[in-house]
Amino acid sequence: MTGEIFRKYLSKPQEKPGDIGSSIRGITEDATGKVWACSYGYIRSDTAYMLHQIDPLSGLTRHMVLYRQKNIPGNEVIPYKVLFSKSQVYAVTDGTQFLHIDPGNGKYTRVEFPFVSGRGFTSFYKLNDHTFWMGTWGGMAAIDTRNLKPVLLNDKAGRYIKNERINYFMAWSRNRVLVSTVNGLYVLNQDATIEAHYGQSPADKIKLPALQIFHTVWHENALWAASGQGLIRIDTVQKKTRLFTIHDGLPDNNIYAALPDELGNLWLSTNKGLSRFNTRTQKFHNYGLSDGLPHTEFNHGSYLKAKDGTLYFGGLNGIVSFDPARLDTRSDKEHALQLISYSKYDADRNKADTTINYKAGGKIVFNPSERLFAFSFMSPDYQNTAINRFRYKLEGWNDDRWQMFESGNKLLLNSLPPGKYKLRVQVSVAGADWSAREWQAPVEMAAPWYRSPWFFILSILIIGIFFYLFYRYRLSQILHIQQIRNGISADMHDEIGSTLSSITFYSQALLMQMEKSEHQQVVQKIKENAQQVQEGLSDIVWSVKAGSDQIDDVFARMFSFGNGLAESKGIAFHFQTDPLLQKMKLDMQMRKNLYLIFKEAMNNAAKYACCSTIHVDLRHENGKVKMVSKDNGVGFDRELAKKGNGLANMQQRATQMKGKLMLETTKGGGTTITLVF
Repeated sequence: MTGEIFRKYLSKPQEKPGDIGSSIRGITEDATGKVWACSYGYIRSDTAYMLHQIDPLSGLTRHMVLYRQKNIPGNEVIPYKVLFSKSQVYAVTDGTQFLHIDPGNGKYTRVEFPFVSGRGFTSFYKLNDHTFWMGTWGGMAAIDTRNLKPVLLNDKAGRYIKNERINYFMAWSRNRVLVSTVNGLYVLNQDATIEAHYGQSPADKIKLPALQIFHTVWHENALWAASGQGLIRIDTVQKKTRLFTIHDGLPDNNIYAALPDELGNLWLSTNKGLSRFNTRTQKFHNYGLSDGLPHTEFNHGSYLKAKDGTLYFGGLNGIVSFDPARLDTRSDKEHALQLISYSKYDADRNKADTTINYKAGGKIVFNPSERLFAFSFMSPDYQNTAINRFRYKLEGWNDDRWQMFESGNKLLLNSLPPGKYKLRVQVSVAGADWSAREWQAPVEMAAPWYRSPWFFILSILIIGIFFYLFYRYRLSQILHIQQIRNGISADMHDEIGSTLSSITFYSQALLMQMEKSEHQQVVQKIKENAQQVQEGLSDIVWSVKAGSDQIDDVFARMFSFGNGLAESKGIAFHFQTDPLLQKMKLDMQMRKNLYLIFKEAMNNAAKYACCSTIHVDLRHENGKVKMVSKDNGVGFDRELAKKGNGLANMQQRATQMKGKLMLETTKGGGTTITLVF
């Protein structure tokens, strides 16, 4: 690009980067093709000119000072934007005034709006030959040139745009007007009432990704909106939007205008230069001072597409104009990208290390103690390094989107979690689109020793050995306890059991030899007591002996006892168990209490119930064991039963089992004993 392509008006050479010239506001075109511009004062011969007329054919510029008539009080006005209605010239000021200008002598008449919210007018639109709409910092105003009576819509009742800054008016379909505001887009009818709104409210039919809209244009079958957060493409049919930002190639997200050319491009004015956006390829090319721009910061409302296709943009140092057809928009050359060096900070050594001899394509490995990584890149293209841009993508990280470098050509990363990544870097040289020739390198962040695979395997192995040894210890303890239990059981059976058997045998022998009945009663009592002790000892030996923990063993002993007792008494015995209980295990105390409660219930039924049938049912119910013993005997008085030891012993054993024992009986109605544990 050269200065011959970008033509400049009202600009001055900048001695240093911070210098500004004449700040340009509204730019419009009259019926003859002349361009009118407003400024904050272009100084020539010690005079500040604020209204300018440019003749594109000759390149000459006429500078004007607006003179108020003698009967109009106040200071000089600052015009903001000029519009034309037939042969008449109108303007709004940067304040609260509507002007009717005589361009021949620079004189004007004005209408002072009684109140305009905020600092004044922001935009200007000719609705028809005699009606103008004005946007303000806080709503809308209107005026009819036939009577010059101002109207503030904030003061009118109805659905009008109120208390919102208005930035731009655009003719819309079906004789409506599309209005850009700080709260999205409004579709207005000819009477300025609101027909629709596009924004971020739940009722809006089109949801916008940004609300501060500066400018809109219809181009390539889509609505494009220049916003404070990027360029928005709006599909009004499918009601879908897409936001383009600096991550896609924009030089700045603050866009003031989007003007189309005949080549499928949109030209965007920003706070960091101009950008050419190809709507078909969706690629950006950016232009700065080195391309011939007078300044990189442009202004809101300062843009124009002339009838001949020439584009005008105004900013802090005058106006730049160009014919897009004369620009070379062919594909730019691909630019290489190189890593100058990378550095890291080692916390263990409190020292930073820098590597400058990196071999292209090699793996970059960082140790667990290293952090604060810095990569420095360069492109061997020195056309305009000041506007070179870099972006990166760290694949394998939580966010795989392209991210802009925050520090020029340096990529700074604080720390990375252990893992393997792929670092990809692209460059945009001198405002061109992102180069497809990426710099790529595998990056590995080593895990600390306590997070390494071998440490994990070793930990699992140690834990496994610990549990195995613990299991072996517990198994030996259980076997030892079982040996003790079996020893006690054998000793009791062999020693005490044999002694009791001898007592029973000798008692029987004495009974056969004695003749006196009183002696026989004593010996008979000794025999019966010995048999009872022997029977009780048998139960104790069974409960102590290891190997009988399965509930099936308990059921077998219960059935054996109950069946034998019932047969001796001539009672029908029914014993039923639930298959769900077959694999259940009971500890020594639990099975002893269960058996003795059952035995007590059977003895009571056999001795006192005078029954013909006993039913015993054991089943699994609601996660617990339930035993029900029921006979069809005569029953008994529960008050009398409380005086005996049998029921009290049964209740005590049920409590030891953390269970509940229930007794139901009536005289002549049988007895039911229920145990739940």
